[in-house]
Amino acid sequence: MDKETMGFSVEYQDSYGIIYTRVLRANSVAEAKIIVQNNYPDVVIRAVTLIPENDK
Repeated sequence: MDKETMGFSVEYQDSYGIIYTRVLRANSVAEAKIIVQNNYPDVVIRAVTLIPENDK
């Protein structure tokens, strides 16, 4: 995995009110939002959460 990217959980809602969660890797919160918005242009982003990395 790329060391510069971080894990994010993005919660979004479609026009029918269904809530989805997608886990992805991005450089920032803004980039994580853009990735979801580009794939699903009609959804509303509800939350973006940084997933902490486990130190090994």
